[in-house]
Amino acid sequence: MSWLNWLLSTLKRAYDWLMKPNQTPQNEFDALLEIEQASYDQYSQTEEGKLAYEVWSAMVKDVVMADEMEIFFYAYHTQVGASAMLALASLFRQHGVQAYAMLRNASENICNALYGLLDRDNVLATFKKEDATKRAESDETYKKAAYKWMDANHAEYSKYLGDMKKTFFHPVGAHASIYGVGQNLTIEGKTFKVSYLDTTEPVLLITNILFAAEFLLKYLEFVVEHAAEVKLAIPDDLPTRVKALRAEFERLRAKNRPLFIAFQQSLQKDK
Repeated sequence: MSWLNWLLSTLKRAYDWLMKPNQTPQNEFDALLEIEQASYDQYSQTEEGKLAYEVWSAMVKDVVMADEMEIFFYAYHTQVGASAMLALASLFRQHGVQAYAMLRNASENICNALYGLLDRDNVLATFKKEDATKRAESDETYKKAAYKWMDANHAEYSKYLGDMKKTFFHPVGAHASIYGVGQNLTIEGKTFKVSYLDTTEPVLLITNILFAAEFLLKYLEFVVEHAAEVKLAIPDDLPTRVKALRAEFERLRAKNRPLFIAFQQSLQKDK
């Protein structure tokens, strides 16, 4: 039995169990978590899942604060790591809406982190805006300054982050959308079927995992590229390891691209 058939049979058993009468809400919830765990165990052990984890691990374990002047960078950097962890776990568990919502959060923290890393002369004054009487006002002032600084100094990467938010994160996860609904609701004639997990084809889910892995990898590459100019303490071998992660990503992208194209073509035939 293939892993896909095994996963489908697990979903069927759990669904049948949920439909039994006299089940308590707690038992239903436990059954759903069991399905979720089975999905996590499967997808986290794929080559793509392992790559995503390695990128995340390098990002959170090898980029640490060594100087108090790095506090603004590191504070937001830790939030990038937290959001990324939740995004990857959500993808493994087949919760795409949650994953993209967390990647959107990560993208905003990336801007704040890089501003704190590369424009230290201005960052403290920005955060301590004199007429800001509430923390939220300082947050908004800082964020606007960070976006403006990114646009002026790193336009290409800034555009990439903006495109990801507008093209993927907003339509899928950050806001209610028909795309998000379509991942969990199927209409067959006059019958509605609702799925707890996303009804995502494995090839598409693998593609989404690779997409998230590259999003995090681009951030890690940017930090490593600029580490020397601001004397950010990173392991000596980190640049080499990051290059190896990029090479592995390109290998997996090439491996999966024909499968994804065939999947897209099959969708066109069904229309």
